[in-house]
This record gives sequence, C-alpha cells and structure tokens, in this order.
Amino acid sequence: MSQTRGNIQADLLFEVSSEVINKVGGIFTVIKSKAHVTAQEYGKRYFLLGSYNEHQCRQDLEPCAPEQPEVVNALNQLRSEDVKVQQYSHPVNIVGHFHEWISAIGLILIQQTGVEMSTVFTTHATLLGRHLSAGQVDLQYVLHNYFDCDQEAANRGFYYRYCIEKVAANIAHVFTTVSKTTADEAERFLGRYPDLVTPNGMACDANVATETLQKEHRSAKEKIHDFVRGHFYGHLSFDLGKTLYMFLAGRYEYYNKGCDFFIEALARLNHRLQCEGTDVTVVAFIIMPAATNGYNRASLQGQLVRKQLQKAAEQLRDIFPPTMVNSCLSGMVPDFDGLSDSEEMDYLKACFRNVAPDTEPPICTHNMVDDVFDPVLNEIRRCQLFNSKADRVKVIFHAEFLSPSSPVLPMGYDEFVNGCHLGVFPSAYEPWGYTPAECAIMGVPSVTTNLSGFGCFIADFVPDPDDYGIFIINRKSQSIEQAVEQLTCYLHRFTQQTQTERGQQRRKTELLRRVLDWRTLGVAYTKARCTAIQIHTGVVDQPPKKSTKKSFKLKLSPRGKKVAPTT
Repeated sequence: MSQTRGNIQADLLFEVSSEVINKVGGIFTVIKSKAHVTAQEYGKRYFLLGSYNEHQCRQDLEPCAPEQPEVVNALNQLRSEDVKVQQYSHPVNIVGHFHEWISAIGLILIQQTGVEMSTVFTTHATLLGRHLSAGQVDLQYVLHNYFDCDQEAANRGFYYRYCIEKVAANIAHVFTTVSKTTADEAERFLGRYPDLVTPNGMACDANVATETLQKEHRSAKEKIHDFVRGHFYGHLSFDLGKTLYMFLAGRYEYYNKGCDFFIEALARLNHRLQCEGTDVTVVAFIIMPAATNGYNRASLQGQLVRKQLQKAAEQLRDIFPPTMVNSCLSGMVPDFDGLSDSEEMDYLKACFRNVAPDTEPPICTHNMVDDVFDPVLNEIRRCQLFNSKADRVKVIFHAEFLSPSSPVLPMGYDEFVNGCHLGVFPSAYEPWGYTPAECAIMGVPSVTTNLSGFGCFIADFVPDPDDYGIFIINRKSQSIEQAVEQLTCYLHRFTQQTQTERGQQRRKTELLRRVLDWRTLGVAYTKARCTAIQIHTGVVDQPPKKSTKKSFKLKLSPRGKKVAPTT
C-alpha cells in the first residue's frame, strides 16, 4: 500500500461494470468520464473489467498489446514493467470496485472463494425503486410504510437479481450510492444504509473560455436550424431567429423520465403563447430510443429538399440568392413566369416540385413499430400538439439516440445539447441524472426535480440554484397538477427572456463546471477505496454508522479561482 495526500492507496485497483465500453445508461458516462482522474491516481495499477461488446469496442477502444500477453496474471504484468514483487514488505493489497447488481456476482464469488480483496459496491439505482416508479407507485409512501420487498421483487419477476443486489450491498466492505435519494431507497429495500454517497462527476475542462463555448453554441445551433428548415419544409412559417430549442433525452422510461409532465407542460405553454400573440416559437425535442423501422419518408424528404435548395442557392446566386431559401421552405415558391428557359432554370424548378407538401410536418422522425400504442405519441395526440401553423410550440420525437452519421439530424449528443437553449428533465425517478449535469458544463440551463439525485445535490450544495440555471421542480410535496403548473410557468418565463439575458444566464451556468468536475467530486471515490482497505485490514472494525451530516460542502467561486471540497 502507498500513501497519497493522507489517503491509503491499493497496490491494484479493479473496477468492474457491465458498462465498460458498453453504453447502456449513465454508468457508462460515470466510468468513462472518471477514468482519466482515476488513471492519474493509480497509473498502470488501474484495471477496468466489463462485458465485451465487439461493436462498441471497435468504436471506443484502442487496443494496446502489452509486452507479455498474459495480462490476466497481474503480478507477471507488474514484473514485465520492472516492478519487483519481492520489494514489497507486505502482501499485495487489491481493491475491487463493483458497479450495480449485474457485476456484483463477482463480489459474492470473491468472498466465497476467500480471495484477499478489499471490496466496494456502488448501486446507481435500486431494482425495486426503478420498477416501482415505472409502475407509477408512490416511492415516498413505500419508503415510510410497511412493504414486503422480497415478495414484491418475486411478484415482479426479478427476485434473483434483487437477491444478488441485496447480498452484495450487505457483504461489501464499503457500500456506496450516488445520491441521498438512492441512499434512502437502499436502506429500505436492501437493508443497509450506504457508508458513503459518491456523487457523479464530469470530465470538465475548467479553463475553457466563455468565448469558445459561445462560438460552439452558435455553430451547433445553426446545424439545428438546418434540421428544422428541412423538417418543416413547406411550413416554415416562423422566424428561426426567434425560435428556442428545448429538449428531453434519455432511455425510454416514459413515466420515470417525466415525459408525461413535459408534454403536458408544452401544451399549456402553447396555449399561453397563442393567447399572447407572441412571435416566439418553441421547438421541443424528445430524444429517446424506441422500436422503429427506420426514418420515415417525410423526414428524409424534408432534409433532401432543404439540401437541394441550399445547393441551388450556392450555385445560382444571381437568380436565387441564399436569403430566399427560408422563404421557399415556408411554402412561398417564386414565380418563374417570364424567365427564359435554361439548364439552370430547369434545375431550380425541379428543386421546388416538393416544397409544398399537403400534410403537416411530422411529429416523429421515425416509423414506429407500435405507433398506436406508443406512450409518447399518444400523449402528444391527447394534447393535440400537431405542429400546425397556429402552434407556437412544435414537437419532434426523435426515436433514436443522436449520431453524427444520421441522414436526418447529423449531430453528436454533446454538440446538440450545446446548440439548444434549455434542457427539461422533470423526472419522477432519477437516482442521479446526468442529463442536467451535461447541460450545465456546457452552460445550458436546465430543469430537474427534487426526486432526482442531481436535483437534491444542487439544492444542498449550490446557493440559489435558479441563479445558476438549474430550476428544481417540486415533485415531492405537491400534487401532480401543481408540479406541472410550476414547470409550465418556468418554461413561459424562459420564453420571455431576451437574448442578452439568456447569454448572461449561460455564462453563470458555466460556473457549475467546477462543482461537477471529477477533480472535485472524485474525492468521495478515493475515500470509499481507502475505507474499504482500512476495514479489510482491520484498521477500522466496521463501516461508519449512518450520519445525517453532509460529508462535504462545495463552494462556488468566480472564474479563475479554485473550488475545492471543504470538510
């Protein structure tokens, strides 16, 4: 073992998860974004173990051939690096850090086989919590009243997975979870209160200039403009310069992610904006992967028409200036009568043949497998958000994760977020919630709730979250109607901000980068590993008892000054 800044370090650290180079949810982001900080601390003594996904490994993994192929033997690998095991005056100390129940079987086997290893188990969500919330069960009631956890897990068909999760939580030397909300769940459902809360951080460049972020925002927003031009071809009756882009993104968990809240609030916002007679337009994206049969014809056709018109504007500037593109996409086709026929004119006329479609712009970019039964589409239909000319709020359901190679919306997720004005995540169940955090580090304001781990974290450690662009909806102690109205009022206020006010808000939101940086929050993981070693080696007899005190406080400071946790 070694000492670093007063903390005990393991000789070897193994971090185990099914989402190592295998993107399923937020754990992939946790491990990928934290890897650099952990590698700086442990160097070549840090190993990541996970399920092999050939497709994602080809994209995200750069294979490196070691000097000796037998990497499985950790001591041989150390010897190949000229580290002499004989120089240790004590046994090699190993820490195994396991994420979620699916990797926890390794932790259980380690104990059964007597392997000498200090163990940490982190749950990012409880199985019961996620399933109960998805079934619209009131978790707050369950947490404070009698509830047969074993029977409920059996009734819902995941009893054995639940048992693995429960056993791992109770036999690990140190048990952690990502937020106070999940810690309460763990105590109720798994029978042990976590020893530490390990908030999820981000890989942030603390020195990035505001001007750089602004430039990237303008560039990304122009790409979204292009998509909107194509999607609403023939119906582009609104001014893109007065259009705001909002979005909700994540796994397709309709109720857990707050899709119902978002769509209902959008319908109410649409009514308010119509009554005001404003010229502000909101384009709201819902980005969730669903079962589809590819992109629909209208979406592909719209982007093709838009590209043809932009190409014509570049090549035929004398007779078709670029300023006419938006006018044409709104359905105002120029009159070519009286102009002489030529090859250029024939090409230009061909571009206008499909400019004015007979139907309204599509709500969804894809052909859905279960269109009739899809919860998102049915809620949009119930609220009658059909992207008509009179609607001040337009809705686009992109039923696939974003990709730069998409023929419809060719953007990566981070670039898309940077081009938007507001992220909206009114979750009913969110153990942490990376989406608002990802918004914050790019200076994009967002909406979260006090049922999400991130929302509770910000409420605890950031004074006046509204001032820093994090608006927290109260979904814990008020009715659904009150919460939806609270969200609607905030969205409405946001549409009334001037461009200057939004710019000022973005600059203040950027300050959260220092709070969310792994270099700040990673101290909790370091403490978890250190405590596990102390318990395993007998320095500490038992895990710390439950404490209602906050483990650390965070301070915000102006740009350029260091922010660090204080005990």
